[in-house]
Amino acid sequence: MSGLEPFRIPRKISGNKLTAIMQVRNEEGRYLETLLADLSSFVDEIVIVDDASTDATVAICSASRKVVKLVENEERLFGCEWWLRQMLWRAAEETEPD
Repeated sequence: MSGLEPFRIPRKISGNKLTAIMQVRNEEGRYLETLLADLSSFVDEIVIVDDASTDATVAICSASRKVVKLVENEERLFGCEWWLRQMLWRAAEETEPD
């Protein structure tokens, strides 16, 4: 070892908030409802960016009690995945997760 201490992020002892983030598009009839139910059993909240779904994806997400933020894109941005990921990260930051 070089004698340098590893960088350590201070963690709270209790009261930590665990946030799941998801980017979705046209997930009706697939695994979305099951996934949201499973995630809800162990996360405190869910943040979702919907990429202009044309089915009931937004309604399914809205029905989940753990979804605290749902960003709905009017235009599909799939070709700019970096933009979608940045949008998702910023939406999650707004909820101040731990």
